[in-house]
Amino acid sequence: REMLPGAGEHLGATHAAPADVNGDGKIDILATRGHGVGVLWFEAPDWKPHMIDDTIDSTHSTDFGDIDGDGDVDMSTVGYESKLAVWYENDGKGNFTRYVLSRDQMAYDTMITDLDGDGDKDILVAGQRSQNVVWFENPKR
Repeated sequence: REMLPGAGEHLGATHAAPADVNGDGKIDILATRGHGVGVLWFEAPDWKPHMIDDTIDSTHSTDFGDIDGDGDVDMSTVGYESKLAVWYENDGKGNFTRYVLSRDQMAYDTMITDLDGDGDKDILVAGQRSQNVVWFENPKR
């Protein structure tokens, strides 16, 4: 079953992840446009698109987790061409606020995990062109 209709404006999607974005108990889809511009989510059950960020370029990866510890799904992503590493704070209803972690990462991958074992979520970024791996300790500390 095709969940997201045709290519059209969704052309260039390179990563999709399931999560309950708006707290309604239904699994939504977070997606990035790795060969385009933008990060968005699709609301279940009709898969209505909601733009999170229409400025970040070449977002090859995304991850989600409760970064700020408030019980909802936040998100991290990297923009290869825009050199950004960012995270988005969810208000619990699917509205996101962007926070820039770095402006010099030509990265392809990101992961949200408790890297230091202190009970909160940190953000890991793997740089392709920058040839590095960077750990951002929980940005809400």
